[in-house]
Amino acid sequence: ELFKKQQMLPPGQSKYIVGVELGGNPTRNDFTIFEASFERARRAGLYVAIHIGEVPMKSYDAKYNEALAVINFRPDRLGHALTLS
Repeated sequence: ELFKKQQMLPPGQSKYIVGVELGGNPTRNDFTIFEASFERARRAGLYVAIHIGEVPMKSYDAKYNEALAVINFRPDRLGHALTLS
């Protein structure tokens, strides 16, 4: 819903919306589902924050690969990122 509204705003024209964040249950869904939307937000001049590394993971886990995808995306802020090694 936010991304639909964000598309109506000219880049840099909102004094109230300055960024978007992805958080939630770390065992459900995957960042890559939302990556294109977060890239659109970034191109529109919004800051991007993404939460990762909130649950233990191994290098062979899907969540580990998701964490790498988030790091490679280079968000402006990482939330938590506690279990990354």
